Amino acid sequence: MPVPSSSRSHDAGVTDMPHHLVTMIDSNLEEEQYDGALDLLDQLRSRNYRPPPQLVYMSLLPVALVEKKQNEQIGPASPTKAARRIRAPALPPAEAIHRARRLLFSFSATNTPEQLFSALPGYHTSVSLSALDDDDIYSMIGKAALSILECKDCWAFLIEDFTNRRLSAFASPKKGKGRRASTRNVTNGDEPSNVDPDEQPKFVGKESWDVLEWLVDLLERDQEQTKEAGCLPFSRLLLTQIPLPRASGITPWETDAPLNIVFYCLEQVEERRARVGLRLMTLLVNLAAAGQIDANIFSTAVVARLAAQPADLLSQFFAGLSASAGIARFKVAVCRNLLAGAKQTTKAPRPKPQARARPRTSNVSKAASSNIAPAEPKEAESAMPRSEPLPLPETSELLQLVEQTAYDKHLLSSEDAAYRVKFELLCSYAYLQGQLFGDGSWARALADNSVGRAVNAVFGQHQTGTGYRDVLVCVLRLTA
Repeated sequence: MPVPSSSRSHDAGVTDMPHHLVTMIDSNLEEEQYDGALDLLDQLRSRNYRPPPQLVYMSLLPVALVEKKQNEQIGPASPTKAARRIRAPALPPAEAIHRARRLLFSFSATNTPEQLFSALPGYHTSVSLSALDDDDIYSMIGKAALSILECKDCWAFLIEDFTNRRLSAFASPKKGKGRRASTRNVTNGDEPSNVDPDEQPKFVGKESWDVLEWLVDLLERDQEQTKEAGCLPFSRLLLTQIPLPRASGITPWETDAPLNIVFYCLEQVEERRARVGLRLMTLLVNLAAAGQIDANIFSTAVVARLAAQPADLLSQFFAGLSASAGIARFKVAVCRNLLAGAKQTTKAPRPKPQARARPRTSNVSKAASSNIAPAEPKEAESAMPRSEPLPLPETSELLQLVEQTAYDKHLLSSEDAAYRVKFELLCSYAYLQGQLFGDGSWARALADNSVGRAVNAVFGQHQTGTGYRDVLVCVLRLTA
């Protein structure tokens, strides 16, 4: 089946909003006329324009902090506190933040995923928003929103306190010459002095969940478009959020940032948050199945994160992935490594990481000064090598893994976890054999009841396993 280029193609016809319209929006924000700014953005929704970063930034603002500041402003205050209030930047009211989030989803109905992602940072193209010259941005939100364009990818602005750290720079600006120096303090990611540099921020901030869901919605739509074109289903836009290898001839492999988000989502009690993580995981697996990222390194990274997790999380993880040949092959690889032991879970060799020099000038300043369009896909990127598909074990090896009674407790936390992994291994392997391969050895093992004996021996001895056995008898059409 054909697979399109992994590079992101430029969506013809979409441009930045005209300078005078961006200025009007910023003027409303500067005067704290937030409804007016959002009204303008809503009226200007068009397939011809990208949304400016102010909208994404407002959607990330912390509603809880706004409500806290509003409560603090009620009642008298000492002269010191009153002076601090004057210096502190004003924040939009909670209703304006909620409205900005709703408007973000409205843009999804107007614009294509590619148009919307062209306004976000990524590794494959340069962000060009020439209408946002920081010399012409006066509002606090407008200046702080430029920090989104300084991120390397869309995962970076989802982290906890992303907006707080930028906004705090306005309360205590560093010394510099004029307004441009103040802007650089924000867009280059300077942190307030009261933030503990050793404290690891959460991968998804409390106020970032709606934006994460918006991003996943766009990636799923992009994946569906690829599928409708008769290609393997994967999101080209998701590939723009994964670092390009430094050396040529290497398939992209560095997926730590999105995997951090996936497994942080699985820690959440709210089902909706866990579900959005599983949706992102499905997108990543499909990217690997299409050969767009190194499938072996990716599966190894997932095994390392699943190691020693409780059976409940393993069940949630495997059950939350949609059924397809690519995902079934991924499940087989993960379960095989979890059961095979530490030898199979050592990390695959990676290219040696190299230091990356930080550019002296921002993407925004460079784009504004040169007034250039986003870079077209490079020929080298179009010819990026595809990863080999994950190998399948022989039927004999599969049955050995299922029948073994010992397991590595560093990989499988309990007998319940081992049951779940063996169950997933058998179901996924049978799915692949039935859908695609029709391996003769698997058919013979079913016919001579080798599979049935293994299932009864493993799952029929304990109460925990009998439920799995009953399902396997039906799925594999075994003799009870």
